Amino acid sequence: MGAGPSSLEGHERVAATDYVGDEFPSGSSFFLVSDLDPTKCMTSEMSGRTTLRDVADLNNRKWLVEFYGQDRTKIALKSKESGKYLCLSNATWGGDTSAYNGPVYMYVYKSGRGNAVWLSTPQSLDCFLCAWEDGRIPHEVRNLTNKNGQGIGQGLELFTKNTAALSWRLQATPEYETAKEATPEGKAANERRRATAGTQGTAADEICCDRCGDNCKRVREEAAEIEEFKNHFGTCKACLETCRVTMEQLEQEKQDVMSKDSAMNRQIKATSDKEAELDRRELEINQREQDQASKEDALKQQEIDLQKRDQDLDARKKAVLAGEARSKSTSADEASLQSQRAEAAAHEQETQKKNEQFQQERQKNQASLSGLKAENAKLQDTISALKKQQEQSTTGAENLEKAKLQADLQHAREMLTELQQQNCSLQTAPASARVTKSSTAFTLASPETKMPPRSLGKLGTSTLSKPGNSMPSFSIAPPRGKLGTGSMVQERGELRRVLPQKLATA
Repeated sequence: MGAGPSSLEGHERVAATDYVGDEFPSGSSFFLVSDLDPTKCMTSEMSGRTTLRDVADLNNRKWLVEFYGQDRTKIALKSKESGKYLCLSNATWGGDTSAYNGPVYMYVYKSGRGNAVWLSTPQSLDCFLCAWEDGRIPHEVRNLTNKNGQGIGQGLELFTKNTAALSWRLQATPEYETAKEATPEGKAANERRRATAGTQGTAADEICCDRCGDNCKRVREEAAEIEEFKNHFGTCKACLETCRVTMEQLEQEKQDVMSKDSAMNRQIKATSDKEAELDRRELEINQREQDQASKEDALKQQEIDLQKRDQDLDARKKAVLAGEARSKSTSADEASLQSQRAEAAAHEQETQKKNEQFQQERQKNQASLSGLKAENAKLQDTISALKKQQEQSTTGAENLEKAKLQADLQHAREMLTELQQQNCSLQTAPASARVTKSSTAFTLASPETKMPPRSLGKLGTSTLSKPGNSMPSFSIAPPRGKLGTGSMVQERGELRRVLPQKLATA
């Protein structure tokens, strides 16, 4: 803000005076009336910008004029309402005015229209306050300059053709008139002015004075404007009350929505916990099924081992028969034959004992299978209860998935029923398949029920396969009487005849 004053021909710098040409002390209050429309004056808006409104006894239309020390050619305009100083927001052509916290001193120039003056800011050279006419109501106060923008290069002609818009008069406010009348110098100046002006205001001043009375048009307009402002204030107050009630309602609705959201979140968390528990139990059951399947594989391997032992025993029997044939030729081999028979009998007893152990393990596995079936049924009941609970708070898409889960559960129940029926049928197998100690023929053990599938998969999608028969196990009955050559051959023939039939039956 260090630009020097302008040097325009015919518009030299002058000392600031009031509308009648009298000097005044620094800090006096005035209306800044535009020569473009003597009924309008500068008005400080809430936004900080300056507009032109009707002259009225309102603080936003009063300006305190302060001098730059003793220099009366530099003044600062301070709004009486906001306490901020007038300045330009930018020094370009048509720049808006704004409010500033510190004083911004302006140069005062002669306008050539009576006691009116031009005002320029030191923000840039040749920046003048102008009553701007651009079709807006009310008009605004902006910057008129020939340094940049649309006024560039026009020189003095730009300002001379806008003399009325650039001219401002310091019209007295009631406070200024009272203060001026209270001083001897001011009272004498008013008396001289009244003596020379007569009983009416001069046409050159183009103002109203206190001599107009209550019927003055400007007084009536100001009263109407004040009444309009009161009505507008009442309307704004009612709108504010309506907004307050609406805000309270919105706040209450917000609290209700937050409460519902909290309840829904708690319900969702509880459902998630239940589903996690069901998943955990499902994993445990799957692990148990895998363990049971491993045990079943081990039992199958034991059956294979027993079959190999039976084959070894058969080979030994063949060796014994061959030894018996050789014993007929010599009696020296009788002791060796008896030893081989004793060894065969011991091996047969060991095989019988292992068969009994295998049957006991099979019974244990069947009991474990029954426990798994009961636990699976309990899990299905829990899933059904959860399904009923979720059907009350889920959408149509979730109901479709729950219907699919119900169909899968029904399919699992049917497979479990079929498994139980087959298990019962296997437990009631015919007695003809059992081993008798009085026979040396090979017999088939009862078919073993397979375990359910090793993994149920996801809830609602598990299926159960039909149980099958395990590999048949063989046992050798203890020898009946003396192992003679004829009886051994007869028994082996009977074995070859009966064994294929029993294998087909199994």
